[in-house]
Amino acid sequence: MAPLSSIVVCTVDREQWLRRALRAIRRLRGASFETIVVVGPTRDGSREVAVHSGSRVVDYAERNLAGARNAGVGAAQGRIVAFLDDDSVPVRDWLARLLPAFDAPDVVAAGGPVLDWRDPGLALPLSVSPFGVPRTGDGAARPMPYLTGGNMAFPRARLLEAGGFDENYPFHLEDADLCLRLQERGRLVFCREALVLQDSEGSAAHRRAEVVIRSASYFAFRHARGVRRLLLPVVPLFHALARLRRPAAGVGLPRHALRCLRGAALGYSSTFATPRLPLAP
Repeated sequence: MAPLSSIVVCTVDREQWLRRALRAIRRLRGASFETIVVVGPTRDGSREVAVHSGSRVVDYAERNLAGARNAGVGAAQGRIVAFLDDDSVPVRDWLARLLPAFDAPDVVAAGGPVLDWRDPGLALPLSVSPFGVPRTGDGAARPMPYLTGGNMAFPRARLLEAGGFDENYPFHLEDADLCLRLQERGRLVFCREALVLQDSEGSAAHRRAEVVIRSASYFAFRHARGVRRLLLPVVPLFHALARLRRPAAGVGLPRHALRCLRGAALGYSSTFATPRLPLAP
């Protein structure tokens, strides 16, 4: 019998999408797995949806995606821990396509494409600049590839060795940061056949400009090297300026500007904090 794997789904206030994701997970074939749903401080019926699906439910009090992922890892019983977003729909053999990558002992992570008809670039391999700007495509700048949080898997032992996700990333780039730290221990594998479908409309509400800027600024202070470090004092401002032209629906430009600048300030201040890596073997 194949070893047990764990699928972790983190959710907050997305009952509609979560129900569809869990329905798709129940249809997976070709692998033995458990499903763990980490429910944040949700105000809708997400917890009830998770309970009725037969998944194991872990309650997490903070609105912090990295921390919720760590809570899922802590509860996982599988040798491999895989992550899906709560608006994801994996194809039926998704997990079965990912698991063979871990037959090689030097593989520390595996993931696949996330297909969205609104943004086909997400289907391609990803990399990230030292300043936290994601790039797509086989020609994307290296050497900083990573796997997207909506379609990634790791040996649980490797996650514990690395300390888990850095909880200074409340949302955005917590997946890239972990992948970069794990690359010091082995290889990342991109499995093109391990497909996940995703509705970008479902995740847009969580992409608040101030949170994205905070995480991107913190990421830059952690991963920029050499001459790039000379630009670090102004990196948060660059991120804020890049977001000023894209306010969320219903948010005026002055309020959006204040949010962006607040995120930049928080990102700058968080760079002086010690990485929050709470997991240990």
